[in-house]
Amino acid sequence: MKIKAKQTANNNMWNEIELPARVVTFMLKRGAFKDKPMHEADMARTAGVSRTTMREALARLDSAGLIERRRKKGVYLRVPSTWEAAEVYDIRSVLEGLAGRLVALSADKQGIKRLRRYERGYVLGLKRAHFHKYANADRQFHETLIELSGYATLRRQLFPLYVQKRIFNRERWEPPLPRMDDNPVTHGHIIDALLSGDPDKAEALIRGHIQYAKQQLMKHVLGIVSLNCLKCPGPAFNS
Repeated sequence: MKIKAKQTANNNMWNEIELPARVVTFMLKRGAFKDKPMHEADMARTAGVSRTTMREALARLDSAGLIERRRKKGVYLRVPSTWEAAEVYDIRSVLEGLAGRLVALSADKQGIKRLRRYERGYVLGLKRAHFHKYANADRQFHETLIELSGYATLRRQLFPLYVQKRIFNRERWEPPLPRMDDNPVTHGHIIDALLSGDPDKAEALIRGHIQYAKQQLMKHVLGIVSLNCLKCPGPAFNS
């Protein structure tokens, strides 16, 4: 997999989010975890970028706590604990709820059409039981929602959370998976609320959608049917 440079009007976003995100995708495809670390020079050569570019991207991932470095052994993705993964959902529900309010108020119908495209991809992936397709469509839906909010700070805050989710799903939540099409709040419901221009409804639906996904995670990984992570003693659930 080659990491191709992308022409963008916002070089800060490329350097801070888009390039590191592509490096994460590269590392996931290569299975760069603790038992299979990669060396910076080899990563740069295989990805087709300069060592300086790779070093800068890894530095950003390191500062966000998303990778581990071992002297003379290399670098690998850090797998979040189950507790950290649950926290990610709680924080996402608040931040994405805010994004939903902003998108509903903006009435960006062209942007919302993009969400509809990802919604269809998600549903199709579910019907065909294709984990990677519906996982990618789900990720694109939520990341596009944040992009449409117009708040660069939201993108910066949510980037490491999305990366943690991707890493955790790869290592701890691969197939067989619980069915997610019984979520009482679907992407379609969220889109309808955005189109209606109702910020309160949009925020409530997004938060409910993400909280349901968290409950499914806890049930699938730990066998816990109901859990409010904000009120639980963290160490008991570290794994």
